[in-house]
Amino acid sequence: MRRAAALAVACLALVPALADSRTKPFTPRQVAGTWTGSWSNQTFGTSGTLTLSGRTLKHGRAFRFDVDLGGNALGCPDPAAERTPTIKKGSGDNRWNRKGFRLHLVSPAYGAFLVTYSARTHKLTGGGGKPACAPAVTWKLNGRLTRASFTGSIAIDLGNGQTASSTLTATRH
Repeated sequence: MRRAAALAVACLALVPALADSRTKPFTPRQVAGTWTGSWSNQTFGTSGTLTLSGRTLKHGRAFRFDVDLGGNALGCPDPAAERTPTIKKGSGDNRWNRKGFRLHLVSPAYGAFLVTYSARTHKLTGGGGKPACAPAVTWKLNGRLTRASFTGSIAIDLGNGQTASSTLTATRH
């Protein structure tokens, strides 16, 4: 599940929260750009790369992320790059508004996850799990975005009474 947690965090790491987001509402233009970084599992000593691209669509009224995680996680081979669903204006899953956004994704490689970004607090929170390669694994995310970087921690439940922890970092270029 480290891979699923990393994907969820990675997708959301693209959101460059503005330093003054309390006065400026969230818009899809804030996610445009390329982010690079890495993930690391402290429990098992595994790590990998992270490459993300945030792209606005529909004349800036929607956005999506292209995500590529490198390395083997969850005991699974390195998966191919993936694209998130398009996030459109509104409320609910895969929607954004002035307060932030909510991303819901189901992927054979990473499982299901739901993550929320709050523009007011710059927090990314969420959880998910049960990828095809590790169906018992679940995770919870706690992260923070700034204008140029993301840091996050992931608590992983391996489903067998054991836990693990991972971190993820990304920098916007």
